[in-house]
Formats: sequence, C-alpha cells, structure tokens
Amino acid sequence: MQKRPFSARLLLKNLLWHCLMSVTLGVLCGGLFLQIGAMQSGALFHGADTFVARLRFLLVLGFFFGVGGTITGAMFLAAEKEQSQSR
Repeated sequence: MQKRPFSARLLLKNLLWHCLMSVTLGVLCGGLFLQIGAMQSGALFHGADTFVARLRFLLVLGFFFGVGGTITGAMFLAAEKEQSQSR
C-alpha cells in the first residue's frame, strides 16, 4: 500500500472541509431549532425578537460548530499522520 504524503496544502484543504461541514451543520441545527413551534425560541433573545437577533444566533452557533469541527478534524488528521508514519 502506498503512503500518502502529508503536505501543508493537503492538511489545510482537509481542515477547511471539516470547518465548512461543521458550520453548515451548526446553521442547520440552529435553523431547525428556531423553526420548531413547541420550543420557545423567543426566550433565547433578550429584547425584541428580530431578524437580526435570529441571524446573530445562527452565525454564532455556526461559528462555534466550525471551531469545534476544525479542532476535531485537526486531531483526526494528526492521529492519521502518526499512524501512517508508524507503519
């Protein structure tokens, strides 16, 4: 089996995919949460429940999911690199 080279460009590309997938997942989860009628999503927002407040909620949730996904992706890629070097 041929070993894959771990270049900086490949690592950055893989981390970018992890980040984008996580941001998308965060925005989708936040959007679903805001659409559920049974949930009192208005309790999340202090003051007026406006479009800007909902957009800020989605962007913050997407940002935190993105950071978490990028860190997790970095850990997975480091473990994969270590495993491939030990073979």
